[in-house]
Parts: sequence; structure tokens; C-alpha cells
Amino acid sequence: MAAVLLAWVLAAAAPSPTGPVCALNRLSACQNTNQLAWDNAFNRAVARFLGRRRASYLERSGLISDQILDVLGGPPDDAQKIGGRFRFTACRAHSCEEKGAAVLEPDGRLVALAILHAGCGARHSANDCFAHQTLNIFVRDPKEQAVIDNLSAWARSEIAQAYTPPGEPPDHLDAVQVTVVK
Repeated sequence: MAAVLLAWVLAAAAPSPTGPVCALNRLSACQNTNQLAWDNAFNRAVARFLGRRRASYLERSGLISDQILDVLGGPPDDAQKIGGRFRFTACRAHSCEEKGAAVLEPDGRLVALAILHAGCGARHSANDCFAHQTLNIFVRDPKEQAVIDNLSAWARSEIAQAYTPPGEPPDHLDAVQVTVVK
């Protein structure tokens, strides 16, 4: 009886959430990208959106969905609104030169995913591969030019703010590659 009473007192004293919890179906409750990236429904949606596509955007070859989740799971940015949609961005933990973005409808449907990365994952990369950035954007609708423009501007802004060590070439955006997913 004492254990039950103690459990009840502890439960009553525990802080209650102050509002809705961030989830794929409650994007307005997501303050930053990590909150969304930790939602299992979001992870499944990313995997469905990209399918079994593989690439070497990061230092290893593998599923693009895993690489997108890697870059969305590190230090987060605050959620941003693009018109009525949400844009979530973050960088890869311990490698913030690699960044990711997700654009979603308010109901949680993915509009676009993007990964900003250097060419260092390629087999025969140059010595200055880290300075050559590419933005890969995955969209369901090829007519989403406003989203593509927004993500391209975001990538240019991130690159412009990047630290360049003395004696090293500054980063620059070499290409924006758009892939339509079905």
C-alpha cells in the first residue's frame, strides 16, 4: 500500500508537458529539427519518401534515407515557416559541414528532403574536396521551384557563414542536383 501511495505521489509531482508533443502529425509543436528527427513516424516517412536509393554523400555508401537522417539528427536549427509549410534544418553531429533539410506540409507530408555535402565521399576525391559543396534535393513534384529556390538559398547562406581555416580554400556551392521521387 505504501508503495502504491508513493508511486501516486511521485506521478502527481512529476512535471506535466506544457503543450502538445512534437510529432509528424503535430509539426507546429516542433521547436527544432531534433524534436522531429527523433519521431519514429518521421523516420519511417523519410525511408518511404526516398525508397532504397543509395549514394555516397557522406564518407560511406549506403541508403540515402540513413544519410539524410544522420544530417538531420545533429545540432538542430529552429523550425522555419516557408509560406504555409515547415522547413527543418540541422547539421550532422561532429561534422557540421554536412547539413540536411526537410520541407513538410502542415499535415506531415514530405515535400522535399535535402542534403548539403562535400565531394569527399567519392572514390577519387580531390585534396580540396571539402571545399566543393553539392546540394542534393529530393522532391515529389518537379514543379516545386519555390521549395528548390528556398533550399538553394539556405545552402548558399550556410556555406557563406562557414568557417574557413587559414590557408584553406573557402567552401562554395558547386551544384544543386534535383531528383524527383515517386
